[in-house]
Amino acid sequence: AALSVPGVRTANVFEGLDALGRPARFVNLVVTDAYTDDLVDIDPTPATYQTQSQVLADSVALALDDVRAGGIYVQIQVAVVVLQPVTLGLRFLAGVSADLVALNARAVLAAYINSLNPGDDMLVSELIARLRTVNGLEVTGAEILSPAGDVVVPPLSVLRSGINLIVATS
Repeated sequence: AALSVPGVRTANVFEGLDALGRPARFVNLVVTDAYTDDLVDIDPTPATYQTQSQVLADSVALALDDVRAGGIYVQIQVAVVVLQPVTLGLRFLAGVSADLVALNARAVLAAYINSLNPGDDMLVSELIARLRTVNGLEVTGAEILSPAGDVVVPPLSVLRSGINLIVATS
């Protein structure tokens, strides 16, 4: 439906997940238009483009009223999607289901990455902070094996991930 809106070049949809990896009843839709690719290296983003992209997002929102499931919030952003893999080295507390705790850790990080706005950097310190909220993990601060540091994002790009892109080892 988003691709049927005049001006939309690409549309990528990411389902929001809760801490257990279940659907969280919201969808993140990231669209690009004819100008996004051309302006992605410009900093700061021209104000006129921000206005234009908001008009496009509003048009997409109107078009989705006829096709989105009732009760599902669709957040629309204009940006170029950069898929972000993460590799974790996890330690588990005794007596927990390591598979379930690892799944929870992966879901928490996917939810964090998918909540970033266009132009927001992914901070390793924030990934570690999110892992500290997962029951059953022994968090030392050395859990993020890859990427080796913070990920800096161009102004009109947005990071997205999923449980399939976040790998946990022990």
